[in-house]
Amino acid sequence: MRAKDSLPLGIEGVVTFPENAVANGDDRFPDDHTQLAVRRVAALIANAEALLIMAGAGMSVDSGLPDFRSAQGFWRAYPPLEKLGLSFEEIAQPHWFTEAPKMAWAWYGHRQQLYRKTTPHAGYQLLREWGQAMSAGSFVVTSNVDGHFFFADFPAERIVERHGSIHRYQCMAPCTSAIWLDKAPVFKVDLTTFQAFGELPHCPECGSLARPNVLMFNDDAWIADVTEDQQERYASWLSGLSGRKVVIIECGAGTAIPAIRLAAQRAAERSLATLVRINPVPTAGDESVIALRLPALEALTRIQQALPESFRRRCTDSATKEPAPSQEVIEHQFNEKFKSSPGGIISTNPKNYLPTIKTIKKSKVYSKADHAAIRLDRPARSCRLAPNLSKNARRIA
Repeated sequence: MRAKDSLPLGIEGVVTFPENAVANGDDRFPDDHTQLAVRRVAALIANAEALLIMAGAGMSVDSGLPDFRSAQGFWRAYPPLEKLGLSFEEIAQPHWFTEAPKMAWAWYGHRQQLYRKTTPHAGYQLLREWGQAMSAGSFVVTSNVDGHFFFADFPAERIVERHGSIHRYQCMAPCTSAIWLDKAPVFKVDLTTFQAFGELPHCPECGSLARPNVLMFNDDAWIADVTEDQQERYASWLSGLSGRKVVIIECGAGTAIPAIRLAAQRAAERSLATLVRINPVPTAGDESVIALRLPALEALTRIQQALPESFRRRCTDSATKEPAPSQEVIEHQFNEKFKSSPGGIISTNPKNYLPTIKTIKKSKVYSKADHAAIRLDRPARSCRLAPNLSKNARRIA
């Protein structure tokens, strides 16, 4: 949705600026203009009825996690892979679990351990508080597999993990369509040799090697059941927003694999939805949105500072009226959602995301043709990415 020329802020009257004068690095509009755009976003949030959060890899960077989308950032975090000449796209493929399982689990196991010990930055809490104050609530759609929205106490039933979660497991074969959550593996990772030493995760059904339940490149065996359940809840929530004022905050979504950016643009086509793009890097299409060229944490902090006092009080009141549910309530709600799913009933603790398996429901063995038919976003099956990527890699957009 295109930004309009003016907006009543309710604090200091009306702020007026040219249509394309968003925080886009235009030399005619210095940092003062960025602040105007921030105040405009704050006013939109204060008057919104629903908040949709779309998060890409840039959202996690401010927590101290590595940037894997640039070769320099990736190799800086994993020098042995630079020596091997392996890029992110090349190491993030399932065939390594067969050809070099210790290297594959060194890569995914180290990331899993890193994500578990890293605290989500303060921007997550701000987004959660804003969403709690909305009459129609909020929803999170993320391509990140780090679980940080769970760590930050967002409701599990209001999160879509489009590429799965590194904290869930599935059979490498797979022998069944079961998906389970468990504690972090106990093996150790030697980053100099890039090898995992110790007992590697195994499937409790057949004893074969297990793998993370994340969508990889050239991946025909990813089990998407959990993500599809999440997607259905998101679609149901979105369909109930007709006639409501919605703000979409897109944080750190890149263009290399534009799954989040495309999802945000589709959601923004709703009549009363306004898309706010938070990304320090200018990209094509910024002129049609409210673009803040800032890192995620800085942008969210600035917006918080610009929010009207009345909305801040509303956030405080919402937090008081809706205290965090007990662990028993969380487990019951979570188990109810997964009772009928092929993944079985799972018990989880969103505080530390160290769940235990209660039961694993046996299900049919999916063929490659079955997996090839899985779609994350059923209404939008087309893709415009490079034709040399696998069907599975391309469909995530």
